[in-house]
Amino acid sequence: MASFDALPPAVFRRICDTVAARSPRSALPAYATVSRTWQRAFERHTFHSLYLSSARLDQLGDVVTSERQGYVLVMTLHVALAPYHRTQRDDPETVEDGNRATRVLTSTIQDFFGTLSRWRPADGPPEGIHLELLVESPSDDAGGGSLYQSYSRRSRSPSTTRRARSAVVRIDIPGHALPQTPLVSALTCSGRHMELSSVLFLLSRLPRLRLLDTEVEHDTTEDRDIEQRREFVLGLSHYAPNVTDLRLRRPMNSCGGSQKAPSKEARSLFHTLLLNRASALRSVHEVVLLAGRAVRYMPSATNVRVRQYVLTGVGLEQIVVQYEADETTAKIYFDGIEPVPSTIEAWRTSVWAVRGVELEVNVQ
Repeated sequence: MASFDALPPAVFRRICDTVAARSPRSALPAYATVSRTWQRAFERHTFHSLYLSSARLDQLGDVVTSERQGYVLVMTLHVALAPYHRTQRDDPETVEDGNRATRVLTSTIQDFFGTLSRWRPADGPPEGIHLELLVESPSDDAGGGSLYQSYSRRSRSPSTTRRARSAVVRIDIPGHALPQTPLVSALTCSGRHMELSSVLFLLSRLPRLRLLDTEVEHDTTEDRDIEQRREFVLGLSHYAPNVTDLRLRRPMNSCGGSQKAPSKEARSLFHTLLLNRASALRSVHEVVLLAGRAVRYMPSATNVRVRQYVLTGVGLEQIVVQYEADETTAKIYFDGIEPVPSTIEAWRTSVWAVRGVELEVNVQ
């Protein structure tokens, strides 16, 4: 082993990186027990991505010491809600269950932010930590998998129950009760849809945020939902002025995007949704318009992506709006939707005010 330790640091690190890349993740902790030098080399890989369940969150401070904090680049915080019987998969969530989910999410967020706020920025990674917030019940997976399997599979093939698709989670806590967490530079919200006011609340506690990836439902027509969408997109200018990468999406699983032949009930639902297609398109236009206005107050934004779905006569139609900018150019691409004049004007005005360049508009 002395011969390995005597190698130049760059060579030794290259060897360890190669071994880590070719070994199963479960085997890496054993290499870290060889020596102190090997421990530092391999813990860069074992602590690169952490999966944290809400049930074991109290162990985070003990396991991730100050020396290990600099290795952590990705944290998946899995908030596990209460299970429910399979006969309830198509039933809406009760008020009591919704309140219970709020308490679980709020408590988990408080504990996590409380722990992370005690980490010194000097000990953390220079590029910051990407926080992936996954909120779900083990019963939300229609395939019946385990929590961690559900998370892994959902990234490839969404399969959630109707109850999960219609449920909304939120954080109920005063702003002063949640400390700021400057170590988090990226936030992805997945699983159950989170109230946009709660997403904004999280942004207010993440002063170094550079990337935001979250859901925006366009087809809920209640006044409260419409107002929340407006407040959220416009609130980005205040709570996320340093964001460079913004992704507003609506996942296919919340649209019932199955490739199987629809049942009689599904065909009836399909017909009903077709009648509301014009209303859905108007809501999509509004989201894109508001995003364009928000860019005016987000000078750091260089990559904005809005992805939504609308039900048409041939199935789900994907709508993607992509904005890209650098020091000298700014371009926006509309795919699946014809932008209205007010939307183009909002984007042009914002880009000119922030970057002083003409916006190139591309409709595909």
